[in-house]
Amino acid sequence: MPAAGFTPLRVRSHGSLLYGTASPEALVARALQADLAALALTDRNNLYQGIAFFQRARAEGLRPILGSEVGDGRGELLLLARDREGYANLCRVLTLRHLDAGFDLARAVASHAAGLHVVVEEAALLRAL
Repeated sequence: MPAAGFTPLRVRSHGSLLYGTASPEALVARALQADLAALALTDRNNLYQGIAFFQRARAEGLRPILGSEVGDGRGELLLLARDREGYANLCRVLTLRHLDAGFDLARAVASHAAGLHVVVEEAALLRAL
């Protein structure tokens, strides 16, 4: 039984090739079995399963948190959308990640940080921000 108020923030679905295997529906079902109030879906460098996860979680009474673990070859950040603006900015960062050959994660997040929680685990990336 998880501690009161515990919310897993680093959860991957089958949308993270080679990193996750569960469907959004299975993740929501497991979260409900664990009596969680909220769950974050944070697939690597994408939001491909985000809408399916969001819709299923809301329908089942689970608070969905959309995010992504975004990397640029030098490091990774966990980006969590706090609101609609954060979701839009997360989409912008991910679009840059996929379209810009010279993608710089620190620069992209600095330019599109509104509405995002940024979880930094690596000291080098923290200095870049």
